[in-house]
Amino acid sequence: MRPDPPALPPVSGEAEGPGQRWALAEAAGLIVALGLSEVVSDELWPSIGLGLHAVLLGVLIWRGSLAADPRQQRFYLAAAVLPLVRILSFSISPQWLTGIWFYVATESLLLVAGLSVAYGLRLSWRAIGLGAPRHGWLALLTIASGVGAGWLESHILHVTPLASGLSLGQVWLPAILLVLFTGFTEEITFRGVLQPVAAGWLGPAVGVAFTALSWGLLHTGWNSPLDVVFVCAVGALWGWARQRDDSVVGTSLAHGVANVMLFLVMPFVR
Repeated sequence: MRPDPPALPPVSGEAEGPGQRWALAEAAGLIVALGLSEVVSDELWPSIGLGLHAVLLGVLIWRGSLAADPRQQRFYLAAAVLPLVRILSFSISPQWLTGIWFYVATESLLLVAGLSVAYGLRLSWRAIGLGAPRHGWLALLTIASGVGAGWLESHILHVTPLASGLSLGQVWLPAILLVLFTGFTEEITFRGVLQPVAAGWLGPAVGVAFTALSWGLLHTGWNSPLDVVFVCAVGALWGWARQRDDSVVGTSLAHGVANVMLFLVMPFVR
């Protein structure tokens, strides 16, 4: 990463007046298009849905290239990572990579995509939240929320455990990999890169909401509308914590803890 050059405005402020209303309308349209692509790819016709994601990716890159305002350009280029998430996940077959290694592979590609966007937008390490939290108490509460989030989600989804048992020898490696390759990877990409860029164009509250909604919609593949709503709510909470703390450290650990609870602990204690 490198500091923002003087020629570009910082990731702050927002469109005003009619421009703001149009920005909100386009952001809402993007959410609808992402949701439609997810439903088609996960519930109806995977190949057609993948094509819709590819079209959406192209439209976002094209729209960003036409934007006159650098903040708007950043928003569309950062949002291009959303359809890319599904395209990357479809590129790896769970038939030859199973269990925890499927997540390691797909999330590694997502991390590369997220960091590439950050580099292309000239976002510094601090800008994407890779710094110490401002409020230690809030970071601790955020991390603790991961336990509750994982416990609650386990009552919505009944997942296949990513370990053969609950002993330390069976869970220590999957737990570390979940924290690194789902917790940190997704938080850096969504609440680290996408959220501040969205907040810079749409405003802080809408930026948090946009990121939470898009992150939640990308969970459509679990075939549970309730889970999508739940993940959106958790995303809004963690998005607020990231905004307040100016760091993704707390949310990354919370995300990792939630997935450890969901995939490693709760399947054996229900």
